[in-house]
Amino acid sequence: MISRTHSARAGLAALIAWVATVAYAAGPSGTEGAAEMEVTGTQFAMLLGGAAALGIVIWLVIRFLNK
Repeated sequence: MISRTHSARAGLAALIAWVATVAYAAGPSGTEGAAEMEVTGTQFAMLLGGAAALGIVIWLVIRFLNK
């Protein structure tokens, strides 16, 4: 019998594989000249906020899977 945790981990792995496949199939993103772009303070703050939100989501997923 498959446990709920094992099933959740398998589902998460499948989701990650699907996202990677879609990202690879999308081709070039048009950000080749990203080093030449200017970044405002607001954009940088949004980048940090997004990284913090992603960290919280990852922490919650890990906490859920370790129960």
